[in-house]
Amino acid sequence: MKAIFLKIIAALMIVPAWLTSRKDRRRQIVVLRCDEFGDFLLWLGAAAALRQRYPAKEWRITVIVRPFLAQMASLCPYFDNIEIVDTRIYPDNFYYRLRMLFHMRQLHAELAINAVVDRNPTNDHLLRFIRAKRKIGFRPVNCQLETGRAEKLIETESYYNELVELPHNQPIVYSFFKLIAAAGAFSPPSLDGLAFMGKLPRMFYDNYIIVVPGAGFPRRCWSPSKFAELLRYWPQPLPTIVFAGTAAESELAAAIIAQLPATIHAINICGQTALIELAAWVRHANLVVSNETGTAHLATLLEVPTVVILGCGHLNFFFPYPKEFHKIHCKTVLADCSQTGCCWQCHESDSSLPYPCIAEISVDSVLAAVRELSGELD
Repeated sequence: MKAIFLKIIAALMIVPAWLTSRKDRRRQIVVLRCDEFGDFLLWLGAAAALRQRYPAKEWRITVIVRPFLAQMASLCPYFDNIEIVDTRIYPDNFYYRLRMLFHMRQLHAELAINAVVDRNPTNDHLLRFIRAKRKIGFRPVNCQLETGRAEKLIETESYYNELVELPHNQPIVYSFFKLIAAAGAFSPPSLDGLAFMGKLPRMFYDNYIIVVPGAGFPRRCWSPSKFAELLRYWPQPLPTIVFAGTAAESELAAAIIAQLPATIHAINICGQTALIELAAWVRHANLVVSNETGTAHLATLLEVPTVVILGCGHLNFFFPYPKEFHKIHCKTVLADCSQTGCCWQCHESDSSLPYPCIAEISVDSVLAAVRELSGELD
């Protein structure tokens, strides 16, 4: 019944979409990027290659992003048009969903690319309503899917002309370039997608490090007590500590600050910065210590010395970067784990506690990475 309803809506949308006038006569490409910050950053190298293959003189590239990514996307020279979809309210708000699908129906394109690695019903349905001659996306491996997800994705495969296999434990940047190769943009994989940022303004401090205590999901976070211990034993002299992250992670930062002696100067900017402001903070930091987050990718891609506290669930998928991309100073710290690359399907501990592979990372091992990285920079 639901499928019949969607077909009726699609048919009704053809006429208004056909009547929509287009002043821009360039050929069109639409890219779906409704996902997380880190994935967006790692995609930008592929976006640059796509832009080079389809120059702005002849092609208009539209990117569809979540609201918090819109400002950064608007600064990218790889896109000509930005469309925004709030995926948090899309599934449950019928009128918002209908409005977005109507809007998608008005996008006419030669090619539509769903560049989201974690394909889901929202992205699939948005792509379904885009009027494009070709539609391409990823086919995830089963271990990356929750129970029941594989069957749902099989149902939506008919929306695509071509699906690119997403291998298990292969760096995501290779998959992005494999996807744009299917779109005709053949280029060696690269992480050089942030050159457009140029000179970011210096923030309020000249000497500071950034600590990112969150990771989007509590079980992937190193404990506040270990962060506090790390900072208490930090190589002297200790600069100002700036805690960064989302508003939801502000409590984690506060819990760490509460365990620090009064002699350590710490400030909490979690949830108080737009992404461009965060980039400015990161760009001028002496060093960044982070869980596996988008901020860690931002730091390494801006060539800021970075220590990443890394679990094994997505090992080699996001971090560590392939060796050929190591133009930057980045140390990853992880514990030995028998379930490397398990996609976080771990049942060895209480669900209220960090994953074992993260909980077992010692303060000494992170401190050693800090000292090693500091020594390389001296």
